Amino acid sequence: HAWLAQTLERIAQGWPISRIDDLMPWNFKA
Repeated sequence: HAWLAQTLERIAQGWPISRIDDLMPWNFKA
């Protein structure tokens, strides 16, 4: 699950919660 791994990595690196929608699967660009 590339999306899940990338999302968790970004959150762990301090992804702003205000931009969490950018990480949702329907917005994911591989």
